[in-house]
Amino acid sequence: MAAVLTPRHREREQRLHRVCLAIELRRKKGASVVPCCKDFSKRWNGKPIRSEPGRLLRLSAKTLIRVYYQWRKGGKSPRAIRLLYGLSHTPTVSSAQLRSFIKILFSKGTRSAAHAYRLFAQRRASGRPAVSYSTIMRHVPPNISRRIRSTRQAIADAKRVVARLRTESEEHALASARRRFRDAA
Repeated sequence: MAAVLTPRHREREQRLHRVCLAIELRRKKGASVVPCCKDFSKRWNGKPIRSEPGRLLRLSAKTLIRVYYQWRKGGKSPRAIRLLYGLSHTPTVSSAQLRSFIKILFSKGTRSAAHAYRLFAQRRASGRPAVSYSTIMRHVPPNISRRIRSTRQAIADAKRVVARLRTESEEHALASARRRFRDAA
């Protein structure tokens, strides 16, 4: 996959490549990686990026150590430290898993989407990879998400009405008890 590099990413890549080359030279002279990375971190951390002066380069010593070993493992080329956004290894949700979750979600007795996920996780076969609640919710189609929100809103409205009616009935019972007490006195 060919990554599209913005100017700031290209500049970051080139700058880190130069830093890694300098660390490599110091290592040939007998210095260890950690002190070298600390020195370069002090020098480069917080410097503005030329292509976007409003952005600052963030390079902690730990980041430089990680980048150095990544650079070395990747053949000591700038491509080895290229940022590749969007190539994460997050688990995907199969359509069968999604159907199962939605079926549980709209079944009687399910209180919320989180409760449905807990039930879904209990029913899931142990050999399958775990899929998190947020991953499942990201894969729920928009029309189902709207239905979930409207159902939650309807439940919240119903709870408010029940609470108001309870309060009114308690006030009515209290008022009638006071009247009976006054009449009896």
